[in-house]
Amino acid sequence: MIETSAKLKFILFVDAILFLLCIAGLISIYEKAKLPFELTTQDSLLSITIQDSNPYGLSAGDKLISVDGFKVNLVEKTEFITDTKNIGESISISVLTKSGQINLRVVLTNYYSAFYLISTAVIALLFFVIAVFVLLKKSEMKAAHVFHWASICMAIMMCMTWSNLNTFSFLSTYFFRIILLISYVATPALFVHFTLVFPRDNTLKWKNLLRLNYSVAVILALINSYLFIYSLSANSDKAIDNYLTAFNILRIYLIVSVILSIFFSSTAFLKEKGKVERQQLKWLLFGFIIGPLSFVILWVLPILFNGKALIPEEMIMILLCAIPITFAIAIIKYHMLDIDE
Repeated sequence: MIETSAKLKFILFVDAILFLLCIAGLISIYEKAKLPFELTTQDSLLSITIQDSNPYGLSAGDKLISVDGFKVNLVEKTEFITDTKNIGESISISVLTKSGQINLRVVLTNYYSAFYLISTAVIALLFFVIAVFVLLKKSEMKAAHVFHWASICMAIMMCMTWSNLNTFSFLSTYFFRIILLISYVATPALFVHFTLVFPRDNTLKWKNLLRLNYSVAVILALINSYLFIYSLSANSDKAIDNYLTAFNILRIYLIVSVILSIFFSSTAFLKEKGKVERQQLKWLLFGFIIGPLSFVILWVLPILFNGKALIPEEMIMILLCAIPITFAIAIIKYHMLDIDE
C-alpha cells in the first residue's frame, strides 16, 4: 500500500512537471509567426490567397516560390521556416506573379488566434484533469495507468505543436519539438496498448505485437528527432525536406495505430459475452470514432495528400475531447450513461 502510494505521488509529480511544460508550450504557440497571407497547394505550387488591398502589391493566385532563400512547394515547409522567425520580423520571399517573378520582404503576423489558444488550453486541461481523475479512482487497474499516460501525451501534442522556436532559447528550439515528436508516437502506441488491456488484460497474448509497436515508436521518434536537429544546423532545402518526409511517416504510423485500436476494440466487442464489458467496449468505440478516426479522416489524411486539413484545428480538438470523456465513462462509470438509451 505504501509502495503504491509512493508510486502515485511520483506519477503526479511527473504530471505536474509536464503540466508546466505544457504552459510553456502554449506561450511558444502564442508567439508562432506566419506569412501575411494564406497558402494552398495548386499544381505542385503554393498559391497565395490575399486581399487585393495589401501593402505588398500581391494578387490572389500568385505563386510563392521561395521563403528566406529556401525553395517551397509545401505549406508545412513555409511553416517550418517561419517557426524560426518572430512575429513582426521581416522576411524575404520570391513570388511568381502575372508580370513575372519578383522578390520582396514581408512582415510576419500571428499564426494563431486568441480563440485557438484559449481552446487549446481548456481542452488540454480537460485531458490532464480526466487523466489524473481516472488514475486516482482506479489506480489498481493497468488500463487506468495506460489511459492516463495516453491522455497526458495527447495534451502534450496539443500544447507543444509546431510553434515559435525562439521563445525559450534552447527549450523551444530543441527540447519542446523533441517532446512533441515523442508524444506524437507515444500517444497512438499507448492507445493500441490500452485496447489490449481493457476491458480484459490480453497483454500476454499480444506481448510480441506490443514490443514491436513500442520499438517502432521509439525508432520513429529517434529518427525524427535527429532529422529535426540536423535540419536546423544544416540549414538546407534537402535537410528540411528529409525531416518533413520523416514527419509524414509519423502520421502514417498514427493512422495505422488508430486502425489497429478500432480493430482490436471491435473484435473484442464481437467476441465479448459479458454485459458489463460490452457496454465498456461500446463507449471505447464511440470515443474512437468521434475522436481519433475523425482526426485521421479530417486532418491527417488531407494534410498528407493535399497539404491542408478539411476543417479548422479548433474543431479537431473539440472532436478529440470525446477520447477522455468516453474512455473515462468506460473505465469508471460507464453504467451511468447507457449508450443504447
